[in-house]
Amino acid sequence: MRSAKEAGHGNSCLFRQRKHSVPKREEPRSRAPLALQDTATVRQWAAKAGPVAKGEKTVTRSRNLLPKLDTLGAPLGFEDFPAAEPPRRAARYSIGIDSLSDEAWDAAVSGFADLSLEQSAAYNTARWGKERGGGHVLITEGETVIGGARVVELKVPGLKKGLAYVKYGPIWRRRDRPPSAEHFDAVITALVDEYCNRRGLLLSVLSRPNPDFTALETARLKTHGFEIRRAQEDRERYFVNLTIDDDAQRNSVSRNWRQNLKKAEKSGLTFAIPDKEPAFRQFVGLHRSMVERKNAAKGDAVDLVPYLQSHLPEMARPRIVIAYKDGQPVTGAVIATLGDTAYYIYGATNAEALPIRAGYGLHWWIVNWLSAQGLKWYDLGGTVGNAGLRQFKKGFAGTAGRIVEMPPEFDYWHRDGDRLAGDILFAARGFSKGLAGVRGLVRGR
Repeated sequence: MRSAKEAGHGNSCLFRQRKHSVPKREEPRSRAPLALQDTATVRQWAAKAGPVAKGEKTVTRSRNLLPKLDTLGAPLGFEDFPAAEPPRRAARYSIGIDSLSDEAWDAAVSGFADLSLEQSAAYNTARWGKERGGGHVLITEGETVIGGARVVELKVPGLKKGLAYVKYGPIWRRRDRPPSAEHFDAVITALVDEYCNRRGLLLSVLSRPNPDFTALETARLKTHGFEIRRAQEDRERYFVNLTIDDDAQRNSVSRNWRQNLKKAEKSGLTFAIPDKEPAFRQFVGLHRSMVERKNAAKGDAVDLVPYLQSHLPEMARPRIVIAYKDGQPVTGAVIATLGDTAYYIYGATNAEALPIRAGYGLHWWIVNWLSAQGLKWYDLGGTVGNAGLRQFKKGFAGTAGRIVEMPPEFDYWHRDGDRLAGDILFAARGFSKGLAGVRGLVRGR
């Protein structure tokens, strides 16, 4: 894992020094205590740690943060997770705001076990553009990055108010250290200070679904005073366990899944990860065939794949796996390996794949390929209410895998006006989703 300094950003330019005055803000409404909630400015925060040396470029802040929890990763529901202990241990961190280039950010966070595609700079820039998708908070201890979050910032047209959205973040679990809830707390408090205290936005956090840490992150957000505002429509996320051997995996899947796999294995399928350009052409052809066959709206952003393959660090670049029957592609999948988890990003099949159960053979091959890389989980995603897809994914996760309840979106705000502006943007999101659904129905008539 490269330090921030090794990534080309020494202390002299890594963090932005705050010199402007901060206007007096309204008192926040009563809620669960947030560590140092009464600290509104960097200078106030730094003052609690002692004076900053004259001419120092890095803002160092002293915090009281929670110790490592013994219940880390306990498989409990959101409401059942035990309340955390009061803050009692101090740590000194440096906090960088919008301090890294896209390339430096992706290099700095590539060694984290909880990295997600949505927390990469390459994805956010491609998806949202530089202005809206370039925001971030980076936490370092000495010269070691210990956490951070990529933030999408959206404003209500004509207003300075709006929304700061953290999807599948924050990042806080380094591969080379035991996970510490202190690091999670450090990122969350920095996000609140920057986006709620300073910018007056509604801060919304959607944690990354994970069999081991979703419950912990949900409990920590509650302790910091975040409130559940919106539950996810697609409530279940399916994970295949990659740490077991082939025999155990075959015994784990459902009986129906195993029968379909046997049929696929007898069909003479072959599998490959072609070079980027031919793989993408083949996948796009399969995807187009699937969309036409299902008469579905083109909702998948498959055009982003070449950009991600070129701009993400090598270890995080999406791979396209193709299954062939008699030399012709019949089904494919886009797979991203990030941290300790592999993600099923997109899938596509043509009509020839269905009778030979090619999808079962493809995913079985993918699991064996991923297991050899030492990953822990294969995230199959949700089912968007499709009963057939649910049967496939639930059967594949099997007895050794996990079905994780998707965390809700948690919000934090200081003023009612901040909340209202964010709610307007979320309402617009719901409208656009509904409009996309209507367009799909019209297309089907």
